[in-house]
Amino acid sequence: MIEELRSKITGEEFDYPALLDGLREYDRPRDKITSLLGQGAVVRVKKGIYVFGERYKRRPFSREVLANMICGPSYISLDYALHYYGLIPERVEAVTSVTVSRGRRFSTPVGLFIYRAVPMRAYPIGIDRVELDGGRSFLIAIPEKALADKIQADRGTAAARLPGAGAADDSRP
Repeated sequence: MIEELRSKITGEEFDYPALLDGLREYDRPRDKITSLLGQGAVVRVKKGIYVFGERYKRRPFSREVLANMICGPSYISLDYALHYYGLIPERVEAVTSVTVSRGRRFSTPVGLFIYRAVPMRAYPIGIDRVELDGGRSFLIAIPEKALADKIQADRGTAAARLPGAGAADDSRP
């Protein structure tokens, strides 16, 4: 049964509509989804977003693809993108992204996903689409955009930690 589902869902990352479509011949597909989750054949990353379990995956899932699926519209940026391009040496555990909706944080069975808000006017500039095997793809900031997003996201962070510094204290030459 799982092999039949695997033939219908080609990617490792998929959403609820794709899962329902793969189980359309069942009278009660929701019960089948519950069963698949219980067996570990399918892992719920977040409500409506899934990956195949260890025994049934064909290749590693992409955390980058998942990041775009979990909160949208979004693209990968900030620390994760800077590490992706080799611009910072530190290992980055969380997949960091930016979005036009409010900032959010998702701790999932497959990792931590952090989203920072950016203004709509800044969102569409400097985004690249990376194609993976199997027709999968994800959006990521180009290196310059990732750095600009990082500066924007961190702006005021250091000043806020200084004693006596506040948002009103913005005296620059």
